[in-house]
Amino acid sequence: MRGDPAAPVAVIVYSDFQCPFSARFATQVQPRLEELADGKLFLAFRHLPLETLHPAAFRAATAAECAREQDKFWEMHDLLFEHRQSLEDSKLLELADGIGLDPKKFAGCLDDVEVNQTLRRDVQKAGSYLINGTPTFLVGLSTGDGNVEVKRRFSGAVPVEFIQRVVDEVLAASSERTPGM
Repeated sequence: MRGDPAAPVAVIVYSDFQCPFSARFATQVQPRLEELADGKLFLAFRHLPLETLHPAAFRAATAAECAREQDKFWEMHDLLFEHRQSLEDSKLLELADGIGLDPKKFAGCLDDVEVNQTLRRDVQKAGSYLINGTPTFLVGLSTGDGNVEVKRRFSGAVPVEFIQRVVDEVLAASSERTPGM
């Protein structure tokens, strides 16, 4: 997650590290969205590697999770999108080294069964929500217990202004039905 977890609105993005539209969101829209967030939202990243279209996407997602284990998820996230055309294992190891990850831990993690199972659960969860493309966004209200009440869903290459408008609409609808907020 990125942003304030106590923020009233969550934006959950299902993404693929080789998807050009996911890359556009991550490199162009997400940074602007974070600037505009102003405590109103937090961003949660979920993996949806579309392996039939992007053969290196699952391995890249694995690399991101291995970086998370060393508290460097977002650094790896950014690099994976930046280098999405070249994500073979040697490149993943180079990227890990570039952000200061322990090379032995990282290399061992790439083949860790539990990490792969975690990623498969993200893919299954996306399927249970009938999400089959990236990026797909779920925007909703934080329930205060770590869950999100989803209010809007959309996908594709959308501008930051669109997402900001959806966030504002979700907030406005919430405050209209909950007096005093």
